[in-house]
Amino acid sequence: MYIRLMQQYLKWAKANGVQLYYAEHRLPPDFHEGPKFYMLSKLLWNPDIDLEAALDDWYLNAVGPKAAPYLKEYYDLLEDFWTKRVSKTPFSHVNALYLDFTDSSYLDAYTMADIGRSAWLMEQVRKYSNHKGRGELFYNTFKKREKIYLSHVRNREVFLNRDKYDFN
Repeated sequence: MYIRLMQQYLKWAKANGVQLYYAEHRLPPDFHEGPKFYMLSKLLWNPDIDLEAALDDWYLNAVGPKAAPYLKEYYDLLEDFWTKRVSKTPFSHVNALYLDFTDSSYLDAYTMADIGRSAWLMEQVRKYSNHKGRGELFYNTFKKREKIYLSHVRNREVFLNRDKYDFN
């Protein structure tokens, strides 16, 4: 998730005469990237749109007015994670053309507080969505990933505190 950063680089591209844009992507059936590809399409047409209004419209149409603020906060948390915190992990310091998604060190920036907040937000989305199937989809998508997050965070805590344990 890096929608606001995407707008910045597309504005830069427009100002510098960039004419073509190429990206490889496959729209995931579970919407774990939320409005990312929808917003990319809108920004490619016009990088100067009111991004916050367009995002609010997507959230509103995805889950309805009561659940939309919770879904927005969830994806904002992910955007903060990917654009500000992952850059401080070993994951982003690899000298490679492509990010190595077999390397889970990006999760070093994810905390138990993030997991708890995300779980609560997704419960609210499921509870208040006026599109029950979609609310369930977002909730279930998070719940599948939650196990990975918990495992990584817990294992990291054991590793960082390994001197305190007697493994004999």
